[in-house]
Amino acid sequence: MAARTKATTRKATTRRKAASKKAAAKRATAKKASPRKARKAADTSALAEELPRSLKAFTRAVERELRAVEREIETAGRATRRQLARVIKDASRHLGRLEANGERQWRKLTRAAQADVRRMYARLQKAAGR
Repeated sequence: MAARTKATTRKATTRRKAASKKAAAKRATAKKASPRKARKAADTSALAEELPRSLKAFTRAVERELRAVEREIETAGRATRRQLARVIKDASRHLGRLEANGERQWRKLTRAAQADVRRMYARLQKAAGR
């Protein structure tokens, strides 16, 4: 009787494993990324390599962009000046937070924090017309 139970158990185990593999395959195909998300992920990975290795280098780059935006404000209209001033204020505040965290924390930024920094920098570059 023990031999029969062992064989039955093996069959049941084999069936469960097969069902599990099918379910896993189904989940994998169901979670396929959309082309837009795939493109966004590719952009994010490309931008991750663009972040400077040190906070000091990033600070210099941000300050350079801030100066460009300030020059842009001088020639812009009233509504644009207000919008650009908002960008400068947000970028300055963000940079202040990064500097307060320090150089060691810069190297340990999580992916979400890196994406946030890249968005801020891209917004600043767009405001500067680059």
